[in-house]
Parts: sequence; structure tokens; C-alpha cells
Amino acid sequence: MGVLGNFQHEKFCQEVHKRTWAGSKVKEAREIAYVAAGFQADQEYLAANARKLANRKEIKARLAELADYAAKLAGIEAGWGQIKLKSLVEANLDDYLTPTDSDGNRYFNIGHVPAEKLALLSEYSQDETTETDEDDKPRSIRKVRVKMHDRIAALRLMAEIAGWKAPTKVAPTNPAGDGPAAVNGNIIIELVDAAPRD
Repeated sequence: MGVLGNFQHEKFCQEVHKRTWAGSKVKEAREIAYVAAGFQADQEYLAANARKLANRKEIKARLAELADYAAKLAGIEAGWGQIKLKSLVEANLDDYLTPTDSDGNRYFNIGHVPAEKLALLSEYSQDETTETDEDDKPRSIRKVRVKMHDRIAALRLMAEIAGWKAPTKVAPTNPAGDGPAAVNGNIIIELVDAAPRD
């Protein structure tokens, strides 16, 4: 279906979708979206008008499409992200080395490395130069720089996604939220006697 041709209808769908996925009740999301989309309504008719608009065939179809897309995206974000981060943590420089030669030496060579393993490198560069040794014989030197992604950062991100982090203590704030809560040293407890009196 895609984006609706009527701008106000599309704006209404986007607002309803955004608010319902954020946890608002459907009735409340519809009313706020109705006003945000630029529709005029008296407070008395706001709920009814928003409901009527939401029940139109094309609006229902667009809302279902947005919800389906968001559900697919939500599944990708957590699961797919964890798998990708796990591969960064488990990456091994051994995957980029050649087999041991007759002298017992191994060299970096990305020619045999699959693409998914190459994607795990954050940096790879290779410089070849020729230098002369003490006997004035030319010698070819290859300098390879390989950098892997930060494993600790990947683990931290995995912990945030999965909710592994221990909760942090948050101090109460004032009603404006920009400073500490005011503490009144005089606490008054009022007891109410609910027993019937004669």
C-alpha cells in the first residue's frame, strides 16, 4: 500500500502508530493524532471523529502495514543485533593468518578469508616497500596493519540490548526534573479513624 495520498490521513496514521507503539491507549493515541494531523474538532466530538477516521478502510490498512513493518524491525533489532555483536566478540586474528610454512612462520593474508570474516575487521592496510640490508641487497618488506573491533564495547552493547546491566539508583528529583527533590524535615502522618461512632 505505502504512503497514503492524503497528507492528513498519512500524518494521522503515523501519529497513531507512533503513540500506540510508545504505549499510549488506542483511544488516546487516536485523539492526539487527529489534532496533530490538523483536523479541527470540538472536544465533545473529538473521540467520535478520531474513531470514525481510524475505522476507514484505507486508514486501517495503513495502520496494519505500519504495525507489521515495526514488528519485523523490532525482531531484527534485538536478535539480529545480538548475533552480529556476538560475532565481533568471538572474532579471532587466527582466521586471517596463512597456514604455518616450513620455517614455522605464519603471515596475514586476506585472500582466503570469507567476506563475513572480513566484515569483522575495523581496519586492514598493507604496505609493501623495498629496503636494503647491511650487504646492500634489496629486501621486500610487507607491513600489515590489522585492527579488530573493540570487544569490550561490543559486550557492553550486548548487555544494554539484553538488559543484563544491574539497575542504577536514581535519586528523586523536583517536579521540574532539573534538580534534587525538596525534603521537608517535618513529616506529618495523619491517622483516620474509620470505626463507626455512637
